Formats: sequence, structure tokens, C-alpha cells
Amino acid sequence: MRTKREQIIFQAFHDQICRSEFSSGLTLFFGLHGNSSIRYQSAEYSMPAGALLVVNPFELYQVNCSENAEMIAMQIPENLLQLASWSRQNVCFCYASSQNEKQEYQTIRVLFATIFQDFFQNPEQNASGIVTNVLKLVDLLTEHFLISDVPKSNTKREETMRRMKRIMDHIHSNWNEDISLRELAAREFLSEAICPDSSSRIWI
Repeated sequence: MRTKREQIIFQAFHDQICRSEFSSGLTLFFGLHGNSSIRYQSAEYSMPAGALLVVNPFELYQVNCSENAEMIAMQIPENLLQLASWSRQNVCFCYASSQNEKQEYQTIRVLFATIFQDFFQNPEQNASGIVTNVLKLVDLLTEHFLISDVPKSNTKREETMRRMKRIMDHIHSNWNEDISLRELAAREFLSEAICPDSSSRIWI
């Protein structure tokens, strides 16, 4: 089984406030040091050193790192979630501060650190080990952190979020161009009815 470097994404956060984002895969956050927080599902989660937070697919979040704070995130893509038999209807909740030392959280920390180390040492050589540990991590979340009393995900909502991401990516990739609503509507096969003036521009 071959694992490419770009399949798993690691992102570091340092002294910054990020715009609202989301991913089509699971995103795991790990606090390194300092005072960080994540705005997620209308709540604010403190992320001191050792804290963990898992963000579900297609859920918006916002990262806030104060001065001298650092945090790291790992995105597990859809294809690896499918290998782990993660259902699109799955919703989990996993948050632990550094004071919470339950065995499941400790196991997640160890798997996260191992994946990170293998990924940056030699991702091609360590590909099978990376995949194995990612699958173990997803299985652990499925076994211990699924929420059973939530409504099933709406596929229409997923498509809306995918479309939003494509639009946002296009705007940020073409920030120095005049972008019209007509152009965005045409790219996504949408109606311009919400904007009678088809010459309107989006300024960023």
C-alpha cells in the first residue's frame, strides 16, 4: 500500500488568528505550548500543552494562537477514513485538556506523535506504518468517541460545504483579480438571482 506525502496534511499554528476553515476529513489538533484556543460548534476550547481536539469533517473551526503559543494540526483525508470504515454519518466528540489522562487520550497522543515523526523522517519508507497508525487512531475514535444521539448527516449539506470550499479556494488563489458574481456562479452552475446586477464584483 503506497502512501503519498500529500495524503496527510500537517499544519503548524503560531501567534496567529486564522479565518474560519473546514476539511472534508478529520482534523486533529494538539497543543504544544502557550495559550491557544479553537472556536468550534459555538464553543471555545482551550488548547494548552498536551490538549487534544478532534474536528469532524465539514465542520467549521477557527484557530486563535496568542503570542508565543504553538499548536499543530493533522488532517486525515477522506480516502484513509474510508479505509478505516469511517461512515459519513459518524460524528465524534474528542476533547481533552492536559489534565485529562484517560488511557484513550494517551493512546491518541502517542499515535499522533508517532505518525508525525514517521511522516517527517521518511514518509515513503514509513508509508505502511503511517497508514497502520492512522487506521488505529480512527478506529479508536470510532470505538470510544462517537456520539450516538445526533441526526444523520445530510449529503446536501456536505455538497454545500464542498462548494463553499471551492469558491473560497478560487477567491484566495485569484486575490489580485476582479472576481465577478457571474463568474463564480458559472463555475458552480449557480443562479445569479441573488444579485440582479451581474456586473457586481467581489473585492478582497
